Amino acid sequence: MTTTTKQRRPLTVYKASAGSGKTFTLAVEYISLLVSDPENYRHILAVTFTNKATQEMKLRILSQLYGIANSLPGSDTYMEKVMEQTGLGAMAVRTNARQALSLLTHHYNFFRVQTIDAFFQGVLRNLAHELDLTANLRVDLNDNEVEGKAVDEMIETLDANPEVMGWVRDYINQNIEDEQGWNVIGAIKKFGQNIFKDFYKDHERELNDLLAAEGGKFFSRYTALLRSRRNTLRKQLVDPARELVALMGQCHIDYAGLYRRGLYNYIVKRSKGTLDNEPTPAGVQKALQDAKLWTASKCGAADKEAIKDMANNGGLRLLQEMETRREELWCEYNSCVQTLSHLSELRLLNAIAKAVEESNRNANRFMLSDTQGLLHGMIQGSDTPFLYEKIGVQLRHIMIDEFQDTSQIQWRNFKVLLDNCMAQEGSRNLIVGDVKQSIYRWRQGDWRLLANLSQSFGKEAVCEKTLATNYRSWERIIQFNNAIFTRLVEETVGELSADKTPQATLLARAYDDVKQGNAKGQGKGYVEVALLPSKDYRENILARLADTVRRLIEGGARQKDIAILVRSKSPVQYIADYFVEEFGQSVRIVSDEAFRLDASLAVNVMVLALRLLAHPEDNLTRAALVKAYRNDVLQEGAPLPHLLVTTRDEVVGKTERPGRPSDEEIRKRLEESLPDRYVREADQLRNLPLLDLGGYAPCALPTRPTQEPKCVCMPLLRQTQRLSPRPTS
Repeated sequence: MTTTTKQRRPLTVYKASAGSGKTFTLAVEYISLLVSDPENYRHILAVTFTNKATQEMKLRILSQLYGIANSLPGSDTYMEKVMEQTGLGAMAVRTNARQALSLLTHHYNFFRVQTIDAFFQGVLRNLAHELDLTANLRVDLNDNEVEGKAVDEMIETLDANPEVMGWVRDYINQNIEDEQGWNVIGAIKKFGQNIFKDFYKDHERELNDLLAAEGGKFFSRYTALLRSRRNTLRKQLVDPARELVALMGQCHIDYAGLYRRGLYNYIVKRSKGTLDNEPTPAGVQKALQDAKLWTASKCGAADKEAIKDMANNGGLRLLQEMETRREELWCEYNSCVQTLSHLSELRLLNAIAKAVEESNRNANRFMLSDTQGLLHGMIQGSDTPFLYEKIGVQLRHIMIDEFQDTSQIQWRNFKVLLDNCMAQEGSRNLIVGDVKQSIYRWRQGDWRLLANLSQSFGKEAVCEKTLATNYRSWERIIQFNNAIFTRLVEETVGELSADKTPQATLLARAYDDVKQGNAKGQGKGYVEVALLPSKDYRENILARLADTVRRLIEGGARQKDIAILVRSKSPVQYIADYFVEEFGQSVRIVSDEAFRLDASLAVNVMVLALRLLAHPEDNLTRAALVKAYRNDVLQEGAPLPHLLVTTRDEVVGKTERPGRPSDEEIRKRLEESLPDRYVREADQLRNLPLLDLGGYAPCALPTRPTQEPKCVCMPLLRQTQRLSPRPTS
């Protein structure tokens, strides 16, 4: 085989913004390795973070191999890039692509394009014997559910564990002292989720040793020390403000209207112990410069002179001391406050971790989040080829997609394999990421890893490249994004630098490639930013969306080029319903969420109506049906409490007392809000078969107040009849 003569470094790092051809680059690199040597299919590992991305990558590689092998026009771009990467001629590329495609399809288990979790789970299964894991071990992904049940079990068995009971009691007492309430179980569960995070696992043993130091007295001594330091710092921060307020009172000029805007209230707020690190108001900044700038414009001449004398005789000095102390002491004070707020919870982490471990052992369960820590403990200091042997394959080339979402411990585990690959002759490894798309911080994804890769391996081993052209969006969209991100980075770096944060330089370096060029849509694209009032927000935004889509379509835009993005799933159904009413069949909506059965008002009303027929004594279902019918169908917006509570006006002259009426009374009140035929013929409906019941109009409700009653069960009925087995002759 002939290969390119260009000398390559063993690791190439691509910083790829959205739309810059990241998937194309990964696919070209993978295909180039296969075309260089079709037997490479056994030695390549490509990992990403989602199953969808995995399937997309596999499909892209297989389809382009087929296209290259058969000279399809859709693969011409890939063909050119592969020839450039490998240095092979067109005939050799097609021949090798055909051979590689055949090998991949016949040995598909070696087609290693996996999620990072799937890869490490495979490693874990192969190391089950060495890790003393049973063959029928059940892997669980729901950390929060397991931890919540373990905390409940721990609370239930506190009598058998006086030490933990004492910790919980101390935590409750501290919460009461801080006016945060006595019910701490929810807070303990929430904080206990930290046991699954990498930073806790890295320091778990060290933390437990520290809390057990001095016969367990270290915790109490350290807590007392922190409280004392917090109180001292608080006094130092508050005292200048209190002295200044007292000085104003002595001079009889303690009235906010005499001072420039915000100054007096700022001082009084600080004197009362309300501390924060918000930017100093503009009025206070001016007052810090000169005593003449303390007074309001409408302040009388005598008061102006009095305030000026007060400021010159100690007031200005105290105000400046307030700000100086805030700048010098705030970080330490806030550190004490934040540490104390979690210290009691921190002591409980070990007990929670033990409870989770015991629960997992009893259930023969293994948490997916424990995979990385377990492997790291085994990999650390071990012989890397042994790990390769257990995987069952000899890797030479590794590709990592979405690297900005990799956690520290995942990277430590992967770096061992990557080091070994990079040491082999001819190894070509690829890492692709974009710090702007770091969305997995809740899984301890660390974007700083991408920014520091050259330091991890040395500049001589790493080739950094930037995919700076956007092939997805039009020019004006890209210009808007460039302007937004550039401004955001400048302001953020400026704030961090002002606070003397060490990461300011790292952030600036990570975003130095934020600007993109465009490859299509010269002079095209449109960006509009609109801020709507909170009053009638839904109606206004729906009308605005419909009007915008209408203008786009009338302007020649294709429907498939229009997307509506929302922050959560709940508005999707409202938007879809509104668009159906506005556009009818002229606009085709594509959405996974808008057409779910459980998102359909008609289906939900039907289910409630059928459930109530099956359980006529269930007033909760009856109330839910009334709410759905009155509020959502008829759109009356009527509140339910008056149906469930007896008022004083209703009991005048009666023997009953105000409060909750009887179940029978509630039933009667609720039925008055339902359609008459449904209530009157309930017994008849209850005796009908389901198929007949689905076609019976009284059980159906109109889905809009302007519609005639119609049976929403009919589509379901038709499908049921279609799927039902037909009788044989």
